[in-house]
Amino acid sequence: MANYNHFQTEQMPWKPDPGIPGFLVKRFFTDPDTGQFTEIHYVPPGWGDEVIEGKRYRHYHRSVYERALCLFGDFPHWEFRNPADTEGELKALRTGIFMDRPPLTIHGLFPQPKSIAGAATLAWNTGGGTSVEDPRAKDETIEVPFENFHGINLEFTSPRFTHLADMPWQPHPTVTGWKQKVLGTRNTLAPEAVMVSIPPDWTPKQAHVVSAASERRWIFLFSGDLTVTVKDGAQKTRIALREQDYLDWLPPVEVSLEPNASAGGAVVLCVAHNLTAGK
Repeated sequence: MANYNHFQTEQMPWKPDPGIPGFLVKRFFTDPDTGQFTEIHYVPPGWGDEVIEGKRYRHYHRSVYERALCLFGDFPHWEFRNPADTEGELKALRTGIFMDRPPLTIHGLFPQPKSIAGAATLAWNTGGGTSVEDPRAKDETIEVPFENFHGINLEFTSPRFTHLADMPWQPHPTVTGWKQKVLGTRNTLAPEAVMVSIPPDWTPKQAHVVSAASERRWIFLFSGDLTVTVKDGAQKTRIALREQDYLDWLPPVEVSLEPNASAGGAVVLCVAHNLTAGK
């Protein structure tokens, strides 16, 4: 795997999603061993029959933690408390909604309603097997029938859906002048996900090298501009990030923020960190 990847996602072409018929995808990272990925997927308007063929369908995932942020559009689906809850609750991913889905949540699709405008969603999973045509799906994704469901004795969980606009900004814990929204906390399966707001013309008082970690870290520029320097061994690369740019990195790569790092301000989705400096 590369030590770091930078994508100007708006310039990337959409490709057919190999795991979900009818979806399109821009994929930024895939771990070949675990199936872990980060991507933007696109749900076309009216999508659904490509997978469920006009029937009700629901399932759960054994071990994969799913997180996603809807960038635009609408994607209706259904959530179920347990196998006996055959009516479920209609939910819709809409622009600005963050989904936090642990393993063992039952969710699925009904023939209606379908997406009206289509939807693009930034999604990151801790493993593979969540897509219907992923080879890992036979072990990871378990269908839950609407009849004859007795005997499924598991402690099911519930997802959390939060609109970014409903979350108040809080002071950043280490950088004066920054603010943050903690979308998802770190747990035994998934790293933290934090939205960080950097004001215009912010300049660090000293070198601001993002604190090191053994895991892959990434940022997605939700809005604004942000200039960083990526140090990979002896090579330094200055990257001017723009809206919807994606950057990930692994040690020994170092990412630091430039003086006057953001001319107009930036809102940055950070996964596995919150842009705190330190070694």
